[in-house]
Amino acid sequence: MAEVRKEIPDKMPILLAGVGAQGGSLEGLSTLLNSKRSGVFVNSSRGIIYAEQPEQAAIKLKEELNAKR
Repeated sequence: MAEVRKEIPDKMPILLAGVGAQGGSLEGLSTLLNSKRSGVFVNSSRGIIYAEQPEQAAIKLKEELNAKR
């Protein structure tokens, strides 16, 4: 994933899709971050929408993302 960020301008965000229900992983997230330690949109639609407690699922994902930053 580090090679992906090298090819994409620092100002352009990257979409990291499929995290959660689709089996995508947050591993390597830090290598996609831009110089401001942001710039990545993480998609986990089904992992949140279909969770027993969607609000808790969203909070858990947020905490996991912040830990990987």
